[in-house]
Amino acid sequence: MCPIGEPLSAMSHARPGWGMAPAGEGQLNWNKAVRQLHRWLSILFTAVVAGIFLALGLGREPAPWIYYLPLAPLALMMLTGLWMFFRPYAARSPRTER
Repeated sequence: MCPIGEPLSAMSHARPGWGMAPAGEGQLNWNKAVRQLHRWLSILFTAVVAGIFLALGLGREPAPWIYYLPLAPLALMMLTGLWMFFRPYAARSPRTER
């Protein structure tokens, strides 16, 4: 319920799938979860790379292992990106066209 007593779904600016599951839908939607994970990993990756450039811009030389920090989110982003890329093709496989 929103502060004025009206259900959130009845509000004109509420969008389905934005933070709340519809009533009765308790199962996890893997596509949405993978997309959300991919978004958060990209934010993490960008923040780490920006931090490295900021340190270099301030004249501080980071420890050598710092340069490897972006590789972990980048590897996970590659996996989630491949999942999102090949998912539509897997759904249209010859087995499902009958």
